Amino acid sequence: MDFTKEQLSHVFVKHLERERGLQDLMELLIEGMMRAERRHFLDSDPGNKGNGYCQGKSYGNGRVLEFRIPRDRYGNFHPTILALLRDQEVECEQLAIRECNGMGRDVRDIEGKGHKQNWTIGC
Repeated sequence: MDFTKEQLSHVFVKHLERERGLQDLMELLIEGMMRAERRHFLDSDPGNKGNGYCQGKSYGNGRVLEFRIPRDRYGNFHPTILALLRDQEVECEQLAIRECNGMGRDVRDIEGKGHKQNWTIGC
């Protein structure tokens, strides 16, 4: 089914009104980008095939994002978006440390409160 850009925009805006709307759309877009990247990756390696998915988690917009990470048969595919998410997590950790240092607190005071957590963003 093909939608116009305007139709997609309308559906997105309606979905954003839901409680988890933004989180859902972020997860769908991340998964879609990874699937498209894997398709392009496999086109350049005819002997390789897609080999399912593994679960991944990251942190975005103040919430946990959960998504499926596509894999390839040989384990050579590494989605670019995951590197960007890792960089974002590092930035969040550094920001938390700077905030704590500025308030005279230890970073351990805020661990588990959305800042310094370990998320699985790879297979």
